[in-house]
Amino acid sequence: MQSNTLLKVQDSAGLSDADWTEISRLQRIYSEGGNAALSKALDELLISNRICAAGVIRALSPPEVRETIDNELIRELEVLAGDEFELQPAMSRQR
Repeated sequence: MQSNTLLKVQDSAGLSDADWTEISRLQRIYSEGGNAALSKALDELLISNRICAAGVIRALSPPEVRETIDNELIRELEVLAGDEFELQPAMSRQR
């Protein structure tokens, strides 16, 4: 069994119990199988549950990646909502 460093949670804000369960699973997969196993598991998660995948990837990623993911999620929500409302990107919401 390989002994890779566990994935570290960079930002736990907004994580659900299901997200934490998925993070633990991914940490185990990474520890046992390394980058290739983690990549495969993330691909499978993206296919099966995009919302959970976005939250998990956001939590495990550095701030720049989290900001990009947040902005992409906002754009996707705007498309789903149509012309009813428009959300502002994360950077413009900060004071």
